Amino acid sequence: MELPHDVLLIVRDFSRPLTRPDWRTLHLMPSDIFHLDFTFTFNATFNLALILFLQTQTSDYVYTLHEGTIQQFITPEKRCYYIRN
Repeated sequence: MELPHDVLLIVRDFSRPLTRPDWRTLHLMPSDIFHLDFTFTFNATFNLALILFLQTQTSDYVYTLHEGTIQQFITPEKRCYYIRN
């Protein structure tokens, strides 16, 4: 059974996902920027969600804590970011 062309267009439109068509080229946050923002937020506030993230994160980033604040983190490419407080 073949459907008319206009019906096929309607079916095709409704079968697409409801996401943005430019989702691949949308603003991307580099991973290092995310971890820098995370570090500054972690050091500035006591937040249980951030502590849980730090304890359960499975990325290749390594955090160094000293007296309850993050002092540095190392990226998977072995770059080290030192954090001044």
